[in-house]
This record gives sequence, C-alpha cells and structure tokens, in this order.
Amino acid sequence: MPAPPRRLSALISDSYLSASTFIEAGTYISASSDLMGSNLILSNLSEDASEDTVLVIDSLGNIKTKEAAATSGTSGTDGTSGTNGTDGTSGTEGSSGTNGTDGTSGTDGSSGTDGTSGTDGSSGTDGTDGTSGTEGSSGTNGTDGTSGTDGTSGTNGTDGTSGTDGSSGTNGTDGTSGTDGSSGTNGTNGTSGTDGSSGTNGDSGGTGPYEYNNPSSTTSGIQPVSGSNVTIGSLAAIGGGFKNTGSAACSFIGGGNRNFTSTVGVKNTFIGAGETNCVYEDNSGIVTGQNNEICTSSGGCNSAILGGCGNVVKGLNNIVGGGRLNRICSAARCSFIGAGYNNENCGDHSSILGGFENCIGGESLRSAIAGGDCNCISNVSSESFIGGGDNNIIYSACSAIVGGFSNCIPLNRHSSFIGGGQNNTANGRCSLIIGGLLNSTTATYGIVGGGSKNCAAASYATIVGGTCNTGSGEYSFIGGGISNSITSTACCSGILGGYNNTVNGHDHSFIIGCNLTSTSDKTTYMNSGSFAGNVTVTGDVTANDFITTSDRDLKTNIQAIEDGLNTIKQFTSYEYEKAGKQDAGFIAQEVAEAIPYAVSTGSNGYLTMKDRPVLAHMHNAIIELEKRIKAIEDQLN
Repeated sequence: MPAPPRRLSALISDSYLSASTFIEAGTYISASSDLMGSNLILSNLSEDASEDTVLVIDSLGNIKTKEAAATSGTSGTDGTSGTNGTDGTSGTEGSSGTNGTDGTSGTDGSSGTDGTSGTDGSSGTDGTDGTSGTEGSSGTNGTDGTSGTDGTSGTNGTDGTSGTDGSSGTNGTDGTSGTDGSSGTNGTNGTSGTDGSSGTNGDSGGTGPYEYNNPSSTTSGIQPVSGSNVTIGSLAAIGGGFKNTGSAACSFIGGGNRNFTSTVGVKNTFIGAGETNCVYEDNSGIVTGQNNEICTSSGGCNSAILGGCGNVVKGLNNIVGGGRLNRICSAARCSFIGAGYNNENCGDHSSILGGFENCIGGESLRSAIAGGDCNCISNVSSESFIGGGDNNIIYSACSAIVGGFSNCIPLNRHSSFIGGGQNNTANGRCSLIIGGLLNSTTATYGIVGGGSKNCAAASYATIVGGTCNTGSGEYSFIGGGISNSITSTACCSGILGGYNNTVNGHDHSFIIGCNLTSTSDKTTYMNSGSFAGNVTVTGDVTANDFITTSDRDLKTNIQAIEDGLNTIKQFTSYEYEKAGKQDAGFIAQEVAEAIPYAVSTGSNGYLTMKDRPVLAHMHNAIIELEKRIKAIEDQLN
C-alpha cells in the first residue's frame, strides 16, 4: 500500500516553482518552467521524512529528498527575514503590518543577519509555525554555497508569500520579529497620527449639538448649537425645535415652536413640545398642544396642561387634560378639567370631565360636572354633581342633577336630587324628582316620580306620576291620575288614581275612583268595589242598600225549613250596648245551639253570626203562626 502523501517544508528547483494550490506527485515533478500552486503533495516519499526534509530537483527534473542541516536552516531564516518584509504587508492587517515596516528594516537586517541571525533562528522556529520557516530550510541550501546565491533564496522569500497563505500564523509568532517591529510600532504611531485627526473630532464631540448660553458659566442654560432657541435661565435646557425660549431657572423645553418659560422668580418648569405654549409658574408643565398657558396667580404652582388648544390654568395643583379654551381660575385648588370646549372650573377640589361651556363657581368645593352642555354649579353649591344634559343648574350644596334639560335646584335647597326630565324644580330641601316635565317639590322631603305638572307641596308628600296632581298634605300620597288633590289640612291621606278626586282636609282618608271628595276622617271612598274574599269591618257600614246573590242555580241540597217557631224560641232577643252604642240583637252562643251554621269564630277569636239563617227561621215561624191562627179562626166560624 503506498505511503500517504507528505507535505514538505520547501521546494528547491533549478528553475522557478510556485504553489498557489495543492500539487500532488506520485513519482517526480519536472519544472523546466514556472510551476504554480499553493502546496506541493508527494505521495511516494519515505515514512521517515520529516519537516526538516527538503525537496531537490536535479537537472533532469527529477525530485528527491534530502535532510537539511538545522544550522543551515537558521541561515535560511535570514532569507526568511526577507520574507518577513512581505509578511509586514500582511501585518498591515494588524501589528504584523508594523512588521511590514520591519521588512524594510529586514533589508537592513541582511547585514544584521551576521549577528541577529541567531535570533532569526528563533524566527526559523517561527518558520516551523509556517511555510516561511520552511523557507528557512531553503536557507540550508544557502549554506551549500548555492544558498549564498540565496539572494535567490530571497526569491524563496517570495515563496514565503505562499508561506503567508499557510503558516501566516507562524508569522504571527514572528511577532518576535515583531519585537524588531517596534520600529513598526512607530508605524502604528503613524496610525495614531491619523487618530489624532479623529481626536480633533473628539473635541467636536465634547461640544456636541448643544452649548451653554454663556460659555463661561456651567450653570447657564443649555441650548442647541445652531438654530433660534435660547436658554436664559440658569440650568435651563432646550432639546430642539424653533424659537423656543427657556427663561426660567431649571426649566426644560423638549421641542416645538415658540414655546416659552418665564423668567422672574420662576423655576422647575417644563414644556414637552407643541406651539406657543407658555409656563409662568413654579413646578408646572405643559406636555404639548397649542397656545396653552399656565398663568401667574397668587400662590399658584404645581399645575399642568397635558394638551389641547388655548387652555389656561391658574391657581395651585390644577390640571387640564386637553380640549379647547378650557380654564381653571386662580381661586381654584386641586381642580381638574379633562377635555371639552370652553369649560370653566373655579371651585376647589372640583372636576369637569368634559362637555361644552360647563361651569363650576368660585366658592364651590368638591363638586363635579361629568359632561353635557351649559350646565352650572353655582358659587355656593359645594359637594354637588351634574352628570350631563343641557342648561341644568344647581344653587344648593350636596345636590345632584343626573341629566335632562333646564332642571333646577334653587338656593338653600340642599341635599336635593333631580334624575332627569325637563324644567323640573326641586324647591324643597332633601327633595327628589326622578323625571318628567314641569314637576316640582316645594317642601322638605317631597318626592315626585314622574309625569307632568305634578307638585309635592308638603313635607313627606309623594306623587308617583300622572299630571296636574297636587299633594299639599303632609305624608300624603297620590299614585297617579289627573287633577287629583290632597289639601294642606289633610294628613296621611291618599289618592290611588283616577281623576278629579279631592281629600278635602280629612286625615287618614283614601280615595279610589273618580270625582270623589272626602267628607270625614279615616274613610275610604270608592265608586264601586268587588271582593273575591271576605270583608271585615270593625266600624259601621253605611249604604243605600245591601244586595246579595240568591240565584237557585248557585245553591245545592235545597230543603224547606220545618219547625222554625221552636227553633227561634231556643234563643232570646236582647237589648245591649256594644262599642259604646245602644244596640239590640242576639247572643251568638245561644244562636249556635239552635242554628249552628249561623255562627262562626272570627280571626280575633270572637264569635260572629250571620243574620240570614235567623231571618229564614223567623219567616218559617211566621208561616207556622199564620196557620195556627187560620185554624183557630176556622173553628170559631
């Protein structure tokens, strides 16, 4: 089996031979002219060939191997020094570039070869690290004398270029030669000279795109180098934009156009961006927007505008979120407008979330308007709320209008409520109108649920709905209907519904029906009634007539009464007093012994009695007596 290919350190030929690719030879290679390739591979070399073995081509073109002398290899290293000059070129890629400069000194090193060659022998070791070292072996041929001609070996130095292709790493070791390349370091200094130019740029970097307004003072404002922005206040800064002015101390303008922070005694202000925004108060800021302004006011600071257009903030700790032409007054503290148009908030700890031309007055505390149009909480209406709607107004404290149109809670009617509707007026303290049209309360704790033109005109009066109903009696109730009335002298009376009913000054009276008018206290009036169950009355019952159902078809097990006279003779008729009144009748216990089904026990435990069974037996007794009289008359005749 043939020996594996071996790579030799160098190739010596009678003519020029170069290797830029692998060249493989089974027996010999003839080089009568230039032969190019990066590596030469021979496959029939002996196993004991080493990297100190050189390749020799005779005049016939045959290739043979020969052991090189190490010392001669050292001389060959001198040849390598020339190669190192070439390596210096690759050193341009790094410190080796400096060695390239040493390559020039390497030319000087030819004379130096006499002494420093020993050191270059170390370079020969470097040659071992790369093909250049192999060229050091060629230096051995230099020892042969022919190597003296090894100026030609310098040509082998060119072969060192192929060494560059392979064992440039060795040349890396030639960093030892790089020590010689300390002069190469001077070359590096030349590069530093180039860096010096960069250093000039570094000076520009120190200045950057910003500069001090007063270059001699590090506490003056910071502004862009170019442009129309100006910082006047100390420790002020402008990030960019156009014609911005940072006059306040410790202020910042991020960008935008013609934004301004004030000068006199003002500090710690901020404008993020936008156009023509102005801040005149301490510790205040505008994030963005147009023509927004935080104005000077007595004791004002710590305010903010987040955006919008034409918004104005005065006072202390106030915020406008956005919108247009919204205003917070100088008397306001800790107040807020979220958005909307032309809203004004002058109350402390008060909020307008949005809407159009809503207003909270100057002495109002802790009030809020959620939205809507032209709603107002007046100066004296603290702790009040309007949810929305249009033209609603509150003049009293602790009151609320949820929505609707032109609803009103007048002055000194605190703790009142209107849910919605139109033109409703809660004119009583602690009163309630849920909705409807033109409803009103005129007394304390009055309630109107809905409907139209209803009025709860007495304390605790309630009208659920309907129209044109009036509850003037205290604790009175009208469920609905039309034109029902409870007068002022009536108390605890009610009208369920219907129309044209009146409780006329009678207490605890109740009307169900139409066109009814009370005539006494504690009385219920109704046009007619139908009851599916029993009716229990503890007082008197007055009626024009009592009518009962008596149709045969409603009855079963019909039997004629017999011996009615003896039945009614079993109980006695009495006169007596009952409930303070003189009366006459029977005793239920006695009747129960004669006619049991006529007597029952009431829900209160007392016996009750039906008169009809007694009347029926009395009718039978009369008939029996009439028969007896007729029989006597017949006997007498």
